[in-house]
Amino acid sequence: MQMTIFTADCVGNAANCSYPNKAEVKCPKDMETAVARDHVCATYTNNYRNEQNFLESDVIPMDIDNDHSEDPKDWITEEKMKEMFGSIDFILVPSRHHMVAKDGKPARPKYHVYFPVSAISYKGLPKESM
Repeated sequence: MQMTIFTADCVGNAANCSYPNKAEVKCPKDMETAVARDHVCATYTNNYRNEQNFLESDVIPMDIDNDHSEDPKDWITEEKMKEMFGSIDFILVPSRHHMVAKDGKPARPKYHVYFPVSAISYKGLPKESM
C-alpha cells in the first residue's frame, strides 16, 4: 500500500493553497503524521492547490460522518469497514469530531478513509471523486 499526501506548513488556515511537503504513506502511522497538518490528496503544479494545477492523485479520500441514521446499529465503525472492504486496502483516521456531539446530535463515530489507487491524472474527473 502506498499513497501520496502533500501537507501544508499550517493547520486550520482555510485560505491556504500551498502544500509543499510530500509524504509517502505506507502505513497508518505514516498517515497519522501526514494528516496532523492541513493536507491534500493530490499533486499540484508548484504545490499550489487549484483546479488548473491538478497533476495527479493516487488516493481517494472519503468522509464517514454517520449522519445517515440516528440508530447506532446503523453507524459505520472500524470493524464494519474491515468487514465491508475485506482485502481492499484503506486507512481509517478518526476525524476531529469523532465521538463528539455536534449540532444537537449525539456523539457518533466520524472518520476520514483513504483508499490507495493507481495514479489518476485525468483533470476531467468529477470533483466528488477527488
